[in-house]
This record gives sequence, structure tokens and C-alpha cells, in this order.
Amino acid sequence: MEFQFLGTSSGTPTKTRNVAGLALRVPNARQWHLVDCGEGTQHRILNTNLSLATLRAIFITHIHGDHCYGLPGQRFRPLYPR
Repeated sequence: MEFQFLGTSSGTPTKTRNVAGLALRVPNARQWHLVDCGEGTQHRILNTNLSLATLRAIFITHIHGDHCYGLPGQRFRPLYPR
């Protein structure tokens, strides 16, 4: 399992650290998972070799802003198909 830290700061981002975000990927796997999605996580993903198109699931550890406010920016398709 590969871990890529996208943010490790507490409730407030700093110039060098973003709020909570962790990408998980099995080596040589196409899809990956995101654990927590604090504000600014989408920008951090853009600076990696990860693609939002291959994001399989997002897991939120708890509902605090620094763990979930980045979710609206992750939406690129409906939750439920018509």
C-alpha cells in the first residue's frame, strides 16, 4: 500500500501544510482512495501524479471542516446516475 500525504496540518492550513488529506493506492493499481478531504485538497492532488478520474472512493474520518470542506470541489459527476 502506498500512502501520499496531501495535508497534515490541524484545523488551519499554513504556507507549507494543508489540512487533512491522504491518498491510498495499491502499487501498480489504476484506482486510488482518498481519506479525508480538507479544503485545498483538490489543489494538492493537481500537484501529484494522481487523477480525479481514477479516484474510487472518499472516506471521511469525522465531520469537521478541516476533514470535509474540500468535498464540493471533488464533484465531477452525479452521486446517483439517472
